[in-house]
Amino acid sequence: MNVLVTGGDGQLGQCMRSVDSQKVCDENGYNDSPKYFFANRQDVDITSIDSIENFVKEHNIDVIVNCAAYTNVEKAEEDYDTALEVNYGGVCKLVSVCKKYDIYLIHISTDYVFNGRRHIPYKESAECDPVNKYGTTKWLGECEALEYDKSIVIRTSWLYSEYGKNFYRTMLDRIKNKQETSVVCDQVGTPTYARDLAEFLCMIIEENELEDHTGLFHFSNYGCCSWYDFAATIETLWDSKERNQYILPCSSKEYRCKAERPFYTVLNKEELLSFPYEPRHWYAALIDCMLNDNKE
Repeated sequence: MNVLVTGGDGQLGQCMRSVDSQKVCDENGYNDSPKYFFANRQDVDITSIDSIENFVKEHNIDVIVNCAAYTNVEKAEEDYDTALEVNYGGVCKLVSVCKKYDIYLIHISTDYVFNGRRHIPYKESAECDPVNKYGTTKWLGECEALEYDKSIVIRTSWLYSEYGKNFYRTMLDRIKNKQETSVVCDQVGTPTYARDLAEFLCMIIEENELEDHTGLFHFSNYGCCSWYDFAATIETLWDSKERNQYILPCSSKEYRCKAERPFYTVLNKEELLSFPYEPRHWYAALIDCMLNDNKE
């Protein structure tokens, strides 16, 4: 089985690469795991149907995992056309190629498709009502993917890892440099370690779960917290003596930004239990991330 991972140089793609590299051979030196192709934008541009199709034909692709996305929430408010071209138009082109060559599609979406005005975890069937342009483009993209009968759409939340630029890396760098940072304490969700999602994605591909599961699923770690709680926990794990020294709470009104953020986006994961996988708590995952980060 040949698997194309678009956005292969992003944090989720890099985590999938790391998970794949840890596969072991049997006593005869044989490894029957799928062959993964981790493609950056130069390899596969999802906004170009020719680029996608050429790669698919050349490498006889059976599954596409779409990790490519326009993820700058703030910039999307001013650069909506580009965000739409990637997050919606790119998915349209991927679906078109998948239909033509009978390929399974796994598409990654976001908790930002919800407006955040409730206080119980969102089920997959909950109404989507994005409050910013990034969320709108991702919602349109997942709607397109779900029209294809060989697709799985996975919504996740607050993705972070030891790779690339993300909230965890930003906070840890500022803590190490002893820089005070105000972090909002009234937006609640679930930090999700990208390596956990990567392990799940590799599992459903390698265990042939694609044939029995299509449609929409939520994936995150368990538990919930505010962005401030998450940042303060990073500070405590880095140095317990520095708790609350550099990470300071503030309200969303105090932290002005161009794009509105949803206040509550905890994901209900009951549907995920149909897979042979159960997520762990975000705190345990964060500890693991920091340990892995120290190994880099």
